[in-house]
Amino acid sequence: MKTQIHKPDKTNITAVIVAGGQGSRMGGQDKGLINLHGKTLIEQIIEQISPQLDRVIINANRNRKQYQRFGLPVIKDKLPGFQGPLAGILTALNTVDTEFIITLPCDGPRLAADYVTRLSTALIENHAEIAVAHDGFRMQQMYALIPGSLAADLTAFLKQKKHALRHWLARHTVAMADFSDYPGMFLNINTNEDLVCLQQDSQNDKKH
Repeated sequence: MKTQIHKPDKTNITAVIVAGGQGSRMGGQDKGLINLHGKTLIEQIIEQISPQLDRVIINANRNRKQYQRFGLPVIKDKLPGFQGPLAGILTALNTVDTEFIITLPCDGPRLAADYVTRLSTALIENHAEIAVAHDGFRMQQMYALIPGSLAADLTAFLKQKKHALRHWLARHTVAMADFSDYPGMFLNINTNEDLVCLQQDSQNDKKH
């Protein structure tokens, strides 16, 4: 069933920075709190999303006091254990009072200045339920605009012991927002080698 589509804008979207993972491939490091050029990754993301939206929250299951120092609401997954990003998304959908949430991972510090606008436009123009960023090669599923009306559907999905974000998205009409001109937005950190690459890439940007 399609949800009723209203136009997303600054008044009815909450940004959710998803920092709820275990960082298992990073030796248990909390990726959002990793420093890059003197600032934590999440601090850089907050600086980049705040001009685009008035409401920003953080989804974190560890180090909550450290995240709270950034002055934003910090929400913990309501489902037990670390059940992946869908658990954080569901918690956000059930917590915020805006019609939509827009998600972004805590380890992607190069957000496009028109990130919200591109996803909102794609949702409306395609009469879709959800909008997801696309880098020109594949869908970047952690960058998504999701209506709160899908909370019940996501609850039912998770009760089936399913946790893959891509499988939940496949149940819905998804619009792809084109970010093929901004591939750097999807440089994230899953390993220590990724961190080195991102540091080098950022340094190269500064030279040009």
